[in-house]
Formats: sequence, structure tokens, C-alpha cells
Amino acid sequence: MTVDLSGYSIQEVSDTGTGTWATTPICSSGPCLINPGKYFLVQEAAGAGGTQNLPTPDATGTINLSGPAAKVALVSNTTTLTGGCPTSSAILDLVGYGATASCFEGIGRAPAPSNTTADFRKSGGCVDTNDNSTDFVVAAPDPRNSSSAANDCTTGFRPDITINDVTVTEGDSGTINASFTVTLSASSTQTVTVAYATADGTATAGADYQSNSGTLTFNPGVTTQPVTVLVNGDTLDEVNETFFVNLSNATNAAILDPQGLGTITDNDPKPSLSINDLPNITEGDSGTSTATFTVRLSAASGQTVTVNYATADGTATAGSDYVATNGTLTFNPGDTTKSIAVTINGDTSVEPDETFIVNLSSVSATATISDSQGQGTIKNDDVAPSADLSISKTTPSVVVVPGNNITYTITATNNGPTSAANTAVADTVPPNTTFQSITPPAGWTCITPVAGGTGPINCSRGSFPVGSQNFVLTIKVNSGASPSTAISNTATISSDTPDTDNSNNSSTATTNVVAAGSADLSVIKTDSPDPVAIGNDLAYTIALTNNGPASATNITVSDNLPAQVTFRSIAAPPPGWTCITPAVGTNGSITCTAPSLAVATVTFSVVVRVNTHLGCRRYRYFQYGQCEYYHD
Repeated sequence: MTVDLSGYSIQEVSDTGTGTWATTPICSSGPCLINPGKYFLVQEAAGAGGTQNLPTPDATGTINLSGPAAKVALVSNTTTLTGGCPTSSAILDLVGYGATASCFEGIGRAPAPSNTTADFRKSGGCVDTNDNSTDFVVAAPDPRNSSSAANDCTTGFRPDITINDVTVTEGDSGTINASFTVTLSASSTQTVTVAYATADGTATAGADYQSNSGTLTFNPGVTTQPVTVLVNGDTLDEVNETFFVNLSNATNAAILDPQGLGTITDNDPKPSLSINDLPNITEGDSGTSTATFTVRLSAASGQTVTVNYATADGTATAGSDYVATNGTLTFNPGDTTKSIAVTINGDTSVEPDETFIVNLSSVSATATISDSQGQGTIKNDDVAPSADLSISKTTPSVVVVPGNNITYTITATNNGPTSAANTAVADTVPPNTTFQSITPPAGWTCITPVAGGTGPINCSRGSFPVGSQNFVLTIKVNSGASPSTAISNTATISSDTPDTDNSNNSSTATTNVVAAGSADLSVIKTDSPDPVAIGNDLAYTIALTNNGPASATNITVSDNLPAQVTFRSIAAPPPGWTCITPAVGTNGSITCTAPSLAVATVTFSVVVRVNTHLGCRRYRYFQYGQCEYYHD
């Protein structure tokens, strides 16, 4: 029958306690109904070191139940119990657990639980003979709350279901069997079924083992059934891994131990570490460069591998030719390569090739070292200085409205082979504009007009190494600039070092001034394939772009099809667009309209078919009697 737990309490005292019992009210304001076969979970104080939270409790309290022995009572009111073994009629159930509990029901105490086990009433809670010693059994925790499945106790005694734990050695290939046994605590006169399914622990289904699920059937009198899980072999050195076989949905029995633990013992050897040599390290003439050594693991490991490294002089000298370094490499599971970067100091001295060493040591217990030393050879590369400088100037602003800014990216590049001395980047604020700002890259100094002014912009750097760097320049178009004015801005680059190509030392970007509210539209039409055989389809892509600055209104895109083709199809037009086309198989015009177009690009896809009666006039004739049509 349904029970209302309003006003009930859970009370507890230590194993030999004789004083006042600690109390947890279950339901201070009802109703709190528990239906037949259902569970009600009360969470008390959490112990230290737990690894998994309880499911959502139906009530909570603060009683500390962490001891190996105690006395717990279910009381129909919240009146505090006192004494070592109270006999109040309000006590609906009492459990004394552990070897030293001084009060219990029946002839003996319930067994003691531990940090990893719990006391269960047998048959999923259906057994209550008022004898703690025979009514309870210890098993792995399986907390249940009011949302858990109901347990039907009307069938009388039902056996408990348990599953064992299994350990197997994985192997290097193929599979081996991990054989679990599911056991009934006693034979039954009824057919018992229980569902099973594997679940990942630290092992992963598919990679480490093969998932399995199904339903076991125990015919009357049968007390054991097997569950076989295939464990995959591999050659990956790794820690031992685990997976689970979970039991659920039992009929005519109660699940006492719902989970079997499978442990896969690894049998693979440790991988070994080696480091490569770098026989051709470029020295450079100034600044620094990086020589990168690669440390390799002979095979991927399932465990973390660490190794120390440190440089040492050969004929090269730390501080002068390279920068000494040391540290620890960490290979996470699955990693097979790590890099060691050594900074190389550039110079302009003509000297012999020089060497240094990178030594590996103090490897972790999860690997060995097969090659502990990598040699780096710094190649002399000093030559007469020269630098091919180039510059580019770009802006995304195709058009600009008076009073608005234009932002340029100026890219200065030294194509080498040597650094450029006393490099200068020069620019001049163009007519009809004023200077706003410039952001130079690291190592450069710029002299500019004041914000809002005009004049030259000069940026310099004492030594510009091989590579590229960007400047960001912003100017403002005067509010009185006339539409159709072209704002052309040129940047130049130079240095004291001989330049092998002066043709790329300047770059100009041009932006057109337009009236506010105008829209610069452009259209591009492409076809494919080109050429196309007669009788075949030809696809056109029409790209319409609004370069701004404002949205365009009442736009019309028209396409008059060539006389040599007939219309086949048009893809769904962009959102907001409507297209009128010729009938399929006829010639004519395609017209697409839209009320507005923001600054953006939209595309239309049209398919036509080349007429088959054209002959080869104005077309190229080729084998198999076909003509290729060239569309202008």
C-alpha cells in the first residue's frame, strides 16, 4: 500500500551509544507518498574522499554514518530516541550493523559495510524477517531514489543477482574473452531474466574492448549464466584499464550487485626514445634563428613519458654561437614526437662550420632511451650583404564617403639574402585627406604629422631582417572632397644595403570618393565548362557585388541569353530576390529583382543548353563528330 512519510524521521546513534540519537526529519511538510515497491533516498553527511555523487536524494540530513558500526532506526515521528536500545512503538524498523552494534533486530547484526560497499536488504528490499543478520547482505553501492524503477515484492521470495569481476591480459592482436558470471543467490521456481550492457571505465569501447549487451534468462533451477566481452589486443604500452558490465531490469529477482568490473592487464614493452641530428643549420647574419630537434618515441604509449634534455658545446660555444637550453619533454598518451628548439645566434663572421650537442637523460619509468645524443651543425653562410626589399599597400575600401576613414595595410618585406641596414618606409598624406594614425610593427620608429594634419610619414629601423612586417595607416577623407575624386596613396621602401630589385620598392592603393547614400554595384559572369560541346549544358554563375557604402535599392539584374542556347534552369535565388525566366527549352531574357541589397555579394546560378543544330561554323570541330562552342 502507499505510505505517507510525513512526520517520519531517520535516527542514528553509534554502535555502543546510550544517549540521545541524531535525527533527520524525512518530510516536515507532507504529503510525501511512497508507493508499493518504490524507494525513498535519504542523503546524510558526505564522507571524505568520495568519487561519485548520489542520485538526487528525496530528503537530506547531516547525520555522519561513516563508522563501520552503528544503529539506525526509521521512526514514525520526529521525537528524539534515547538509550542504547529504545523500544518505542514509533520505531517502524531498526538496523544494527557492524560487529559491535549493541542493539539489532533478531538474533544477529547486519554485516558491516565499508567505504566501497553497502548493506542491502535482500530481494531488492522485499525481505524483512525482523532479523538483521539474515535480512541484509553487503554488496557494491547501488543507491535508489523515488525515481528508480519499482520493485514488485508481491511474488514472495526472489533471489538476488550478482556479477563477478574479471581480469584478463590483453594480447598484441586479435581478441580474447573476458568471461563474467552472473549468479542467482538461490535457485528459483520462476524464470528469471536480467539485462546486461557494457560501459567504459578507463577503457574505451571499440578501441580497448567490444561493447556487448543483451538479456540473460535463468530457467527454473539454473543459478548461473555467462557474459562474454571481447577484449582487443594491441601493442600500445599503457596502464591497466577497466570497463564495466552493468545489470538492469531484472524480473522475478532483485539485483544485488549491478556492476561487474573488467580489468585489462597490459602486456606491451616500453617504447624507446631517440633524437635526430641537424647537419645543416643556417646561421644567419644577425639576430637569432631556431634549430628544432625532434625527439621520437619508437611507438605510441598509453602512458605519460618524460625525459630531460640539455645542450652542450662541441666546437660551437654557448652564448656566442647558440643559446644554451635545458628542460623536460612530456609525451602524453598517443604522442610520438616532441620538439626541442635551440636558438642560433647569427653573425657576419666567416668561420668554419661549428657543432653543439643536445643530450637526453633521466627518462621516466615508462620508456627507455635508444639514442641519447643529437648533434647540430651550424653552417657558415656569410656573404656580401644585399637585400631585396619590396613593399605592398592594400585597403579593403573600394569606395569611401567624404568624412570617413581609409585604412591601409602596408607590408614591408626583406626577401634577403641579408638584413637591410637603416631601412626606411616613406609615405605622404594624399590630397583631400588628413593623417589619423599609424601603427608600426615592433622595431620600427615613425615620425608623422599630428592627427588631422598633412605631410610626410617616415618610419625607420636600424636593421631589417629577412621577413615581412605590417604597418596599419589610417587617413580621413576631407568632408568637402568631391565625389569621383580618386584618393591615391603611395608607400616606398629603401635601405643602405644594396637592393637587387628596385622595381618592387613602391606600391600605390587607390580609393574612389562617392557620395553618401550611393552604392557602387559590380557584376561578374563566369561559365563552365568552357569550351562546351553542342547539345550539352553550360552553367553560368552571376556574382553581383554592392561595394557600398550604402545599401542599393530596387535592384534589377538582367541577362539576355545568347541565341545559340536555350534556358534550362535557375537555382533558387538569394533571399529577397525574385527571378523571371524564359520557359524551359526556349530563349529569352532572365530578370531578377530585389527591393534592396546591403554591402555584400549575391550569386545566381543559371543552366542553359547549347543548341544541337549549329553545325561547326564558328566552332572548333573535333573527333567523334562533335563541335565545341566558345561563348564570348
